[in-house]
Amino acid sequence: MIRRLCLLSREYPPDTAWGGIARAVETEARALAAAGVEVHVITLAPDGAERSYRDAGVEVHRIAEPRLADAPEDMSYVRIGMWSRAVSEKYWELDSAFGFDAVEAPDYHGEALHLYRRPETPLVIWLHTLLGIAWEGEGAELYGNERGWAGLELAALGSADVLIGTSDLILAETRRHLGERMPPARKIPYVFDPEDFPARRGSRRDGAPVRALFVGRIEPRKGVDRALMAVAAARRRGTDVRLTVIGRDDFGHRWELEELCASLGADGVQFLPEMDRDALVAHLNAADCALLPSRFESFHLAALEALSCGVPVITSDRTGVGSWFDRATGMARLPIDDAGEFAERAATLLADGGWLEHAGRAAASRVRELFDPAATGAQILELHEEVQAGFRPGSAGHWPDGARAREMELHPLLDGRD
Repeated sequence: MIRRLCLLSREYPPDTAWGGIARAVETEARALAAAGVEVHVITLAPDGAERSYRDAGVEVHRIAEPRLADAPEDMSYVRIGMWSRAVSEKYWELDSAFGFDAVEAPDYHGEALHLYRRPETPLVIWLHTLLGIAWEGEGAELYGNERGWAGLELAALGSADVLIGTSDLILAETRRHLGERMPPARKIPYVFDPEDFPARRGSRRDGAPVRALFVGRIEPRKGVDRALMAVAAARRRGTDVRLTVIGRDDFGHRWELEELCASLGADGVQFLPEMDRDALVAHLNAADCALLPSRFESFHLAALEALSCGVPVITSDRTGVGSWFDRATGMARLPIDDAGEFAERAATLLADGGWLEHAGRAAASRVRELFDPAATGAQILELHEEVQAGFRPGSAGHWPDGARAREMELHPLLDGRD
C-alpha cells in the first residue's frame, strides 16, 4: 500500500510554473493527497531561499540550485549533475525522516541521475519528452552540450523500475531512443481536472471574425510559424481570421516570427506574454479555435485545456493527446511536415463555421467523459502498488549497504551556495 510518496520536479507552481510539467505534477500531487496519500514534492527555490510548507494538502520542499561559476556556456549539462545531486541529498534527508513507499521523477533534466534509495523503494519516471527527442523534432544539430544533456537524461532513465508514458506517441519515441534498454512502461495520461478549465457558454456570432488562439512557448518546436502560415492562407481566401499568440519567448524566436508575418502579409496577429490561468481561460472563452501546430508533443496540455473550455483545436499529427480525440470531438490533426499543405487544410477548417461551433461543444463533453483527476490518480496508485507487489530490489539506483554506502558516495560538495 502506498502511504507516502515523493515527487521530484524542478518545476512546481507558483514559483517555477514554467510549463506543462509544473501543471501536471501539481495536479497529480493534489489528486493523490486528496486520495489520502502523504505527498512530498522536492522542487526548486529560484530565489535560493530553502523552505518547506504545506499547500493544498501537499508538503512542498524548495531547495536551492547549486551554482558552478566556472562552467562554460557550452556545458550547461553540468547543471543536470549538480541539481540531481542536490535533489538526492534532500530526498535522503526526507526519506530518513518519513520513509517513502515510492518516488517519482521526470525524464526532463535527468533529476533521478544521482538518486539512491533504500532497497525496498521503487522509482517511477514520467516521460514528458527527452530533450534529444525534442531537438530532433526541431531538426537541430546536436553539439557537445546537447549530446551531454541528452546522454545524462538517458542515463537517469536507466535507474527507473518502470516508466509512465502519457501517450502511445511518447512511448514509441522513447523506445526508439532506448531500444532494449527501455524499462517496463505503462500508458497513463496526466492527471487533469476539467473544472480548472470550465466549458464556456455562448455561440459564435455570425459574421464576426474568426478568433484563433495559440498558447505555448515561442520556440520552433511549438510551430508558431505554421500557425501564422495558416492564418495567412485563410485570409487570402477571404476568411477574416485574427490570431492571438500567448507565450514566453525563451530563445529570442519572436523576431523571426515577426519577419515571417511581414513576408506573409499576415495582418491581425497579436503577441501577448505568458499569463496566469484565469487570464488564459478568459482568452479561451473568447476564442473560436485554438491553432496549436506543434512539431512534437508527448501529450499537449495546452490542447487539452482548450478542448476542456469547448474550443476546437487544429494541431499536428505529432501530438499525443490526439489519440483520445478526432475531428468530430474537437481535434483536427493535420500532417505537419509539408508547410503548404498544413496551411491550406487549416484554412479550410478555419472557414468552417459549423465545425467550429459543434466540435467545440463535443470537445468539452469528451474531456469530461475521459478525464477525471480521482480516476487517473487511482491508476497511478494502482501502478505503484503493482510494482511494489512484484518488486525485486537491485536496480542501479539502490544503495547496496544502506546508509554506510551512501555516506561513502555522497561526500560534501563545494557548490558555491550561500
